[in-house]
Amino acid sequence: MKILFLHLTDIHCKDGSDLNNHKLEQMINSLNSLGDIDECILVASGDLAYSGAINEYKVVRGFIGTILSKLGKKLDKYIKLLIVPGNHDISYGTSSRTSEDIIELFKNGKNIDDELEKDHALMKNFWDYANSKNCFKHNRSCDVKIIQFGNFTIQANLINTAPFSTKKMDNKELHYFPEDKLYSLLKKETVDLAITVMHHSTEWFRWDTKNNLEDTLLKNSEVVFQGHEHIAKGVQQIENNKNGTIISKGGEYSGRFTHESTFSAMIFDSTDFTIENTIFKWNKKESIFIKEDLFGPHKIKKKNNEFEPNDDFIEQFYADNQNLADDVTDYFVFPELNTKYKAQSEIKKKILDEEGFFSVLSEIKCINITGRNSSGKSALLKYLYKASLGRGFTPLYLGSDDYKSKKINKLLRDLFEEQYSEESVDFNRYEQLDRDKKIVFVDDFNSINHIGSRDKLLEYLVNNVGYVILSSNEIFDVNLIEPVKNALKYESDIENYIISDFYKDKREELIIKVCELNSPEICRDDIDNLIRVVDAFVLKKFGLFNLTPDFIIQYIKFFLGQHAQERRGEGVFNLIFETNIRNSIIKNSHKSEVEDFMISLEEIAFYMHFNKTENISSTKIEEIINQYCKDYAIKIDIQRFMESSLKSKIIQSSSGSLNYEFSNRNLLSYFIAKKINKLIERNGPDIEELHYILNNICFGINDTILLFLSYLRSNTKMVLNLCKQVNKILDPFEELNFDKSNISFLKKAQLDNISAPNSTDRKVYKEHATERERHLQKQEEEIRYVSIYDYDESEIERFPNNINRAIKYMEIISKSLVSQFSILNSTEKTEIIDCIYKIPNKILYAILKKYDDNYDQIIEEIKGLLDVMEGSPDIEKEKIEKFFVSFSIALCLSLYDNIAFNGSDRKTLGLLNEFEMDNSNYLIMNLMMIENGDTTDGFIENFKRLMDNSGDLFLKQLVQLVARKHIMTRDALNHSQRSKLLEGFPESSKKQILLSSFQSKKKAR
Repeated sequence: MKILFLHLTDIHCKDGSDLNNHKLEQMINSLNSLGDIDECILVASGDLAYSGAINEYKVVRGFIGTILSKLGKKLDKYIKLLIVPGNHDISYGTSSRTSEDIIELFKNGKNIDDELEKDHALMKNFWDYANSKNCFKHNRSCDVKIIQFGNFTIQANLINTAPFSTKKMDNKELHYFPEDKLYSLLKKETVDLAITVMHHSTEWFRWDTKNNLEDTLLKNSEVVFQGHEHIAKGVQQIENNKNGTIISKGGEYSGRFTHESTFSAMIFDSTDFTIENTIFKWNKKESIFIKEDLFGPHKIKKKNNEFEPNDDFIEQFYADNQNLADDVTDYFVFPELNTKYKAQSEIKKKILDEEGFFSVLSEIKCINITGRNSSGKSALLKYLYKASLGRGFTPLYLGSDDYKSKKINKLLRDLFEEQYSEESVDFNRYEQLDRDKKIVFVDDFNSINHIGSRDKLLEYLVNNVGYVILSSNEIFDVNLIEPVKNALKYESDIENYIISDFYKDKREELIIKVCELNSPEICRDDIDNLIRVVDAFVLKKFGLFNLTPDFIIQYIKFFLGQHAQERRGEGVFNLIFETNIRNSIIKNSHKSEVEDFMISLEEIAFYMHFNKTENISSTKIEEIINQYCKDYAIKIDIQRFMESSLKSKIIQSSSGSLNYEFSNRNLLSYFIAKKINKLIERNGPDIEELHYILNNICFGINDTILLFLSYLRSNTKMVLNLCKQVNKILDPFEELNFDKSNISFLKKAQLDNISAPNSTDRKVYKEHATERERHLQKQEEEIRYVSIYDYDESEIERFPNNINRAIKYMEIISKSLVSQFSILNSTEKTEIIDCIYKIPNKILYAILKKYDDNYDQIIEEIKGLLDVMEGSPDIEKEKIEKFFVSFSIALCLSLYDNIAFNGSDRKTLGLLNEFEMDNSNYLIMNLMMIENGDTTDGFIENFKRLMDNSGDLFLKQLVQLVARKHIMTRDALNHSQRSKLLEGFPESSKKQILLSSFQSKKKAR
């Protein structure tokens, strides 16, 4: 909900000339530039009249009444009004009181409250008007109003600062506010936003009054509206002080047509607790209000807490080690949290957002968040710390560095003093808080090695605070839970929640946030490009691309910093992969040892792969390193090497044996590739080891080794050799040709009309992508238990293996066109592009030919199987045919898209477009290259050309499918682009998508 606070001050109404309807109309019109507004409050912060005379308030009534009427009509809302008096709202009459008189009053110890009432009596005309607007009815020093907008509650404190003013305006530091009214300014527990309206700032009050009043305001009000000074300086005057209170100082507003005027419009967004403040200034020459200054959007700090963490702690606590922002939570994405139980009968629970977390916490009291290294546990705790402050908690944070340095019986006091205040009275207040207001976050809990120490710490915490949140690398087993449960004295268990990997939905949210924060000028096309690159890494080599937020952020930073969009970011990926390995070794060894240890790992990995073993004995490791030291006349401390590699988690003890293995197969593949790369540099590409990897690319980890190898080197001979190899494999097959129908069944069944995707389709697409990644992870976990060397090399020439080899070769060939474009000569480029267009069609022909030859028999077999399946519905043969054809076409387009994605960018497209496209297959492939490598406008141009110039319904449907994919995967499409794409779809589809777009915009408003 967006709430407009229209702030006017120092209006000084005197006579009818102050009520100029044209100027008021222009003020209302200026608000159109602010966008949609849900509710509105008019704030008039004093000096409504010129001298407090009764006739002046007749003008005030007309002036403010006109504004309320016009605003109400414009917004179709009842407009709330908040008013306070200023020094011009006092009717002094013949009074000649001076500042010296007021000083004397305080000096002589006069009853100041009696003097205050005398000043109140001079404001009768203001009270009559204010009471008619339901302000200051019950108290003339301070009035508190509660405003309700749906479920959102605003507390408005109206302060009368006018008393003890003088005609000479020499009354600074003489104003007074009754101490017994300070409690009225405290923010009530049920209030969401507290504001204060006052004419004079606290600088105009006596020192004793000033300190108490200022302290109370800064601790309880999120926004304070002030006037009197006649100058609105925008950002300079709206400052985020140490308590986070926003001070909005308005300028002078005059109803006279030619008089200079300013006013401010502050929009508060209740969804994210942010404000934007715009200063408008009257341009009398053009008779229009001009935007003079804009502040925000700025997130304001909620005042729900009795305590606020100190600045030094906050600055250090939220520091971002990625150097993307001052506050690490600025780009935080809440991860998916899942319970995991050993018993299959247990129901898994899921937490998706902050609201869900605190809902679970209210019931469980103690939550343990687990996850692997860099999964985001610490960032989540920091986010929840900040969120708990906004929910009225007083949180404390216990980091792993604090475990040894603090005694348990003084732990809370020490943490409170570091994070809040060293004042003894403040800790006493903390101790007296309700337990349910206290929450402690314990990071890296597993760092406490001794279980007994863990027990003592938890027992102490749960006996002193209401909630405990832990992060650790492990799930608590029964040995820990039972004693802790006894200590907790709660009926419920400690709940274990595991941080899920960042799949498609969460990953996309993180990419967008980091890109927009780190590179505000980046266009959405480039962000979409990055999202597609990362998606491709994840899907094509699941497990190679780490799905933790830390790794994803590193990739994004390198990608943006190195301008790697045109290179598909592969070199960036390899750089990050190696950097992480090196950093792990550096952390656990001397700098001088890093290179020797890296080489040792290469030698060990190389031996293991070409001896087909996944684990190796310590004796063999020693033998390999000693041989290397002998060959190269160097010395390596084998014991230190083993300690470093184990601590760096590059190698680990092999399960069920005394041997060692690489911690994951990607590390093994990487070090093998590093060794082979050195052999190629020394001996050239015609080496036995490379031939072995190429020939057996469809088995084990050979494809991953070759993937890393392609990142490590730019060798044109290797890619040209692959072109020859793939042509040799597929020489017996002709190309798939839609025009000649050499796979005839593809046109046997009429496809349904292709419709443009709507917002629901796009949402489902992303959900399916996320679920597919989850499924891939499950497969990856299952594959871990199958040996990577469980294959028979003699079966390499079998048809499925040859096809698999050809597809993997084509991935590397198409990538090489992009990565080696500048070093390939024209003949070499022509040879590669020839492969890119022709080989995928040979692969598809080879796959589909046997189905085409036996099409009728296959359809009958499928129908027969469905007929005998229990509970299967009676499915017509035509429906089976349609599904079979649709699946086959999807296979064709998927292979085209894979090659197009890898081989097309804005550099390569020029040559790819020059290929002689003499059949529909090439036209579709080229369109997919443009879809992947060009801008949306470039794609639209070619899409429309194919739709307009083709009379073949089958080709048009394929073109529509490509366009459908483009709409599904591009968030950056503007209205014009979307409309042009929709012109190529049936009319009903076009209406549907436009209606969906309209409804989405309505919801957003």
